[in-house]
Amino acid sequence: IFTLRYEGLVKEPNLQISKLAQFLNLEINPDELHQENHNFRTITASHEQVRKPVYFGSNDEWKKYREFLPPEIFLA
Repeated sequence: IFTLRYEGLVKEPNLQISKLAQFLNLEINPDELHQENHNFRTITASHEQVRKPVYFGSNDEWKKYREFLPPEIFLA
């Protein structure tokens, strides 16, 4: 199991994505780490959002749901 914390992802996206790729035994091209520079086609409701860099704006959003989450989720 690979644990990826959102806070770590937004602080150091390249490092965290590289660690995930290594865990999955995937080779990653450094250019692929900058999705905002790509013109790939997406068919999603978040078409524009997938082209934006990872951002801090949602770091605390999960806290709204804390009371509904099992306590063991906070041990990781």
